[in-house]
Amino acid sequence: SMIIEGDIGKADPLNSVTMAAGDFIAIGTPDNLMANGVIRADGDISFNPNGNTWLEDTGVATVSIFADNYEITSNTGNVTFGEMQALSTAGNISINAGNRLTIGDVNAAGNIDFTAPEIEILLRDSIQTWSALGEAISSGTSIIASGDINFSSSPTFDQSSGFEAPLFASSLGPETTGVLANQKWGVIEPFDHNLLTTSEAGAELLGLLTAAFEIPVDPVDPVDPIPVDPVDPVVPVDPIPVDPVDPVNPTPVDPVNPTPVDPVDPNLVDALAADSQIALNDQMLIGDIEGETTLDATPTTLSLADFGVQVKSTEGGQRSSFVNDFAADVVGGDNGMIQVSQQRLDMNIASQAVQQYGNVITSQPDISTEGVAQRDTSQIASSLNQAYGEYRTSDANASGEDFASWLNTSGVDPQAKSYLDGMQTSFKDLGDAGLNTSEVGRSRLFVANKILESGPDTSGLSPQILAQAMAPKQ
Repeated sequence: SMIIEGDIGKADPLNSVTMAAGDFIAIGTPDNLMANGVIRADGDISFNPNGNTWLEDTGVATVSIFADNYEITSNTGNVTFGEMQALSTAGNISINAGNRLTIGDVNAAGNIDFTAPEIEILLRDSIQTWSALGEAISSGTSIIASGDINFSSSPTFDQSSGFEAPLFASSLGPETTGVLANQKWGVIEPFDHNLLTTSEAGAELLGLLTAAFEIPVDPVDPVDPIPVDPVDPVVPVDPIPVDPVDPVNPTPVDPVNPTPVDPVDPNLVDALAADSQIALNDQMLIGDIEGETTLDATPTTLSLADFGVQVKSTEGGQRSSFVNDFAADVVGGDNGMIQVSQQRLDMNIASQAVQQYGNVITSQPDISTEGVAQRDTSQIASSLNQAYGEYRTSDANASGEDFASWLNTSGVDPQAKSYLDGMQTSFKDLGDAGLNTSEVGRSRLFVANKILESGPDTSGLSPQILAQAMAPKQ
């Protein structure tokens, strides 16, 4: 590996720069982002020009840049990223080449600005990638930015090997004019470097997100109208006169004395009321599409919204246009929720996930009805923070998967283990209900943020680590 801190050639550009590592290159540090950084040379700048297998083996970027703003400039030469290389940056990235820029995958938690007379994008086959959301399947080379994407010239790429064209995605939406207007565009919502960060490959590096893409719906051919023969008009019929009827004198009716009614047995009233009630399970099956369910017979309810999931109904039974079975439906709802087509979900299993999450919340000792209504998870946060603090005292690796494994086998904190087991079961049910792997990962991060914001952070347990720990057991 290669770890670089500071600028290269800022005041006096070097003749050329070549960086080669058997695994990854990290520029800056994850716990202290640089405000600005630069690499400058008059000639060529190369990153692993002969390639390596790091991306394919780990699903994590080969070049991670921990900076809010970073510039790579070759005044007269080429800037080259070799085969199977992926660049992931915590902020804005600007690459300038006097001659040619050659890149593969790029993820930026800011803007992408590439300037060169020639820009070539190297294609690849489908691979598994990692980020704070967990694992996902990336079907091909992707250029993804939370901000804007600007290319000075039209990119070229070679599809003779049968690889897919690169997928572009920006939270600002697809380009409709300019050199990128004719490229394949996907959908991504705004993200920051925390969503890219992953310890899956050991060291804390930046991973890669996957974008959703629109699936066009074929238009339906219009149906020819069926001719209807005209109907002959109805001939009016003369009305038949009716003789008037003499009025009838009303016959007086004698009042009837009311019959006394015996009072009803109160026990019978209770029995009738009991017979008329609907069981809770029946209500769940009949309930609303959000999978709403009652906790401990209180009026407080949980739903899929508590997982950051919004069920999106589709008109006319058509599948949602924002559906991708191999990548997250990263389409912001009204509140940035994960939108999932109603047709993809098994609502009975989704209700199990909601019920299980409710069981975890209500298992907190002495939690009140008001606490459930406010989604008070402070005891869960406190217990998990305490357990994570004990886990870290052994100089253990700061990864969610290792923390979950330690908690499961150490026997140190049964209460924290119980909370985590419950959440793992909830997210397993979400996956079984129809959410894909990336959507479940994003939901885990949503819930982890909600849980940890209820209690003080005393151990360094981050939402990203907790989200990894809540991954369903394999």
